[in-house]
Amino acid sequence: MQQKTEFNFLLAWQKQQALASGKRISQTSTLMMVALVTGFLFILGGASAPWLWEYHLTRQLNALNAQIAGMANVETKVQQLTSLQTQKKKEEQLEADIKKNTQDPGPVLDKLSKLLPTGTKVNAFSMPGDNTFNVNVTVLTPVDVARLWSSVRDSGLFENVDIKTVSLEDKEQQLALTLKLKPGKESINGTK
Repeated sequence: MQQKTEFNFLLAWQKQQALASGKRISQTSTLMMVALVTGFLFILGGASAPWLWEYHLTRQLNALNAQIAGMANVETKVQQLTSLQTQKKKEEQLEADIKKNTQDPGPVLDKLSKLLPTGTKVNAFSMPGDNTFNVNVTVLTPVDVARLWSSVRDSGLFENVDIKTVSLEDKEQQLALTLKLKPGKESINGTK
């Protein structure tokens, strides 16, 4: 026996429409869910951004504070270095002042001995400073005193020649001379 099958086009079409609309609903619902989750995450990220930024800045601040704390030792060493440099400059200045005010009497004494009359002896020689020289000499006669004074005065080396006391007696005399170098004649003793 044969059965008669009827083919219902309308029913097939409705099934096909239902299947087609069901797929669209599931595709649309999937897209809608992804969009909702993405939107929620975006809103959540935007709302938590200030706290995240504060956390980031706090970490940077802590790192900088740790670096600064590590540099405290460096700061102490820099202060020590600065004080040592200042002390060195003071000592160099003191050394320069000492060299400036300390003169070698040898060249001056050599020049002076060439100016002394024959038989004159130098008993003492000192340099108190400021290009001033004190000399104690022994001369044999008053004529030698005059020769000594004129030769020292006419030498051009000294701007001031001072003889403390002179005796006109014809005997050996001890004289105290104070001599001051002329400006520009400091090179006589190796300094300028």
